[in-house]
Amino acid sequence: MGFSIDMFFAGIWPMVWHWGIGIGLIILILLAEVFTSVIPVLGPLLMPFRRDMLWAAGAIAVFLFAQGIGIKDEAARCIARQVKIENRIDSVVKETTTPRALIKPDPYDDPRLQ
Repeated sequence: MGFSIDMFFAGIWPMVWHWGIGIGLIILILLAEVFTSVIPVLGPLLMPFRRDMLWAAGAIAVFLFAQGIGIKDEAARCIARQVKIENRIDSVVKETTTPRALIKPDPYDDPRLQ
């Protein structure tokens, strides 16, 4: 059970930081845009930049969307590379002629290939 949890969370923190920072910035920018008239000190200073804040939030959202596409593409590439490596290893192991390999098959071999 512990290994499964470790594998689930392996490499997730960089994504949490990037997505969290991006979504947090979008929320803060949108809140600043909506409440510029209510904020006592910074409100009058931010009032001319309300439209720019919407553009900034939109740009961050587009960046996060593009990052999500990149993450998906990289995951697909890693899976394809892993399949190639496993196929190559299985072909090399299948051709082995050591006495131990001939007597007892490896329990970790893929049963579909036997």
